[in-house]
Amino acid sequence: MNKIKLFSSFLILFLSTILISCDDFQDDLDNEIDIRASNNTTPDTFNLEIITDFKWDSCLIVTGNESVPELKEFIEETLNNKKSKIHWEDRQNGVVDKSLKYKSEDLPVNYDRFYFLTPDKQIITKDIDHLGVGFELINTSKDTSNHSNWISRKNAKIVYY
Repeated sequence: MNKIKLFSSFLILFLSTILISCDDFQDDLDNEIDIRASNNTTPDTFNLEIITDFKWDSCLIVTGNESVPELKEFIEETLNNKKSKIHWEDRQNGVVDKSLKYKSEDLPVNYDRFYFLTPDKQIITKDIDHLGVGFELINTSKDTSNHSNWISRKNAKIVYY
């Protein structure tokens, strides 16, 4: 009987930990915008890094569509900052383009997806329902020579409206 109680206690602790650590990225974004929008003395931009609780070097956002999903084949070209030499329909049918390092999944209708590149070059994704508050991710860099889709951490700002 003690083993059952011990297991039950462990299971409750484990599930509680999972629930507490659930991803709150969209809530954090919405709350930050709501707080700033209600305070007229704050600017209408803020650094994206203040709502992330993980290490990242750069990010980009893929904005979803209101009627059709964004296909992973096109998202992967954006992530890798290059056009695939393999036609997107062939890639949908299982042909792999090994030159595209970063992979993705289709983005559902009415969602936006943030991609964060970590210091060890892994990708963290955060999907948000884009029917909530209005915002844009902007690059505040003055360097026009960089043609990458990725925005550095120091230049990644949220503009809300």
